[in-house]
Formats: sequence, C-alpha cells, structure tokens
Amino acid sequence: MTRTIKLPYEGTSDFAEFLAEYRCRQSRLIRSAYQQLIAGTAPRDLYAVLRSHPVGQGLDTWLILSGMKKESALKARFPEGGIVFGGKRALAARAQGRISREEWKAARLMPLYVEGHAKSYGPQGGNHLVTLDLAADRVIYHGPNGVDYPLKLRLSRKSREYRRRLIELQARCETLRDTPFTVSIDETEIALTWKEPAVPVVPGIPGRVLALDLNPARLGWAAANGRMASG
Repeated sequence: MTRTIKLPYEGTSDFAEFLAEYRCRQSRLIRSAYQQLIAGTAPRDLYAVLRSHPVGQGLDTWLILSGMKKESALKARFPEGGIVFGGKRALAARAQGRISREEWKAARLMPLYVEGHAKSYGPQGGNHLVTLDLAADRVIYHGPNGVDYPLKLRLSRKSREYRRRLIELQARCETLRDTPFTVSIDETEIALTWKEPAVPVVPGIPGRVLALDLNPARLGWAAANGRMASG
C-alpha cells in the first residue's frame, strides 16, 4: 500500500531561497527531459544529455535522477507530447494577458522532487537527500556544500496518526533500511510518500474459522469443525 502524508512546515529564510532556486532548476530539467524523449532521445542516453545541457550543469546528481523519474511518469501519461506544463488554462490566460509573466512562471513551477532510495548512506536508508528526525518533529534536507536545512513539521494534536506512521517509517529506515520514501517540497508543504510493507500472512489451517461468543457470564469459542469449548 502506498502511503502519502502531506504536512505544512516551517523553514529558514535560507532554505526558502534555496528552494526557490532549485525548484526552478529542476522544473526546467524535467521539462527539458520530457522534450528530449519526445524528440527521440533514447532513455539510456538521457542522463548524459541532461548533464551536458545547461539545465543539468551544477545540479545535484540525485536531483537530476529524481527529475528523470518524474519525467518518466509524465511520459507514461502523455506519450505523444500533449502535456502543457503550467496547465492549459494558465497558458490561455497568459496568451490573453490576464496573468503576468511571473504568474505564468509560477504556474509552471513544480515542487522540488527527491526520489526515495533504500540504499542511502548515513544513519538511515530511505532517501539520499532527506533525513527523518521525528523526535524533534522535523525532517532535514541535506543541501549542497554540506549545508543542512531543518524543516519543522507542523504536527497538531489531530496529526497523532501521522506522527505514529512517520515514527514507524523512521524506525524501519534506521533498522531494516528497506523502505525508500519520496519527498516533494513546495513553499508551504512537504509530502512524504512510501510503500508500507505488506502484513505477513499468519500460518493457519485452510478453511478453518474461529468464532467468539461473548456474553456477560462467560466467554466461549467455536471452530469450524463444530467442536466447542468455553471458560
């Protein structure tokens, strides 16, 4: 089962500046990657093409690979090139002068996308660029040049279930290291997505059913073969 938890967060002004720049850069890369594939670039050659293109120069390798994953999903949905980045309504509004150039650019901006990876280095396995720190209700984004950006999650009392699930995810990332989680970040919210491991099937006898009989006097149970016991 795929689980997504989206929460508001609080970051520093430095992170806001970093996010604005890198969302713009990765969004351009995703659009360029999509256009390259539509134009006939072989998927196996795409990384080298993007790395040599201005949109990929100076961008973290994992952000490029994550952008390619995002582009791959878009290509699967729009294989013939029919996608309009920013939306058809915004495009029409821009053509009619009803929105500004800055508003059109904002419409084309995507959240910063960091694909999950269970073989990440460090104390956790789950994501190359993001570490979970639920003891402090935060996640830490590891930016370029060794700069870390702590993002405080705004978890209210109503978020008790979210906190429990995220704590379980962090524990699994620190022990079994087998659950990659993907992160999307915009200026106000952070979304974490992962696949929860399937619940193991408990061994039993095929076709056998156990039923409980609850009453004020005593507890009884019955199996499918008709034998009865009570206490």
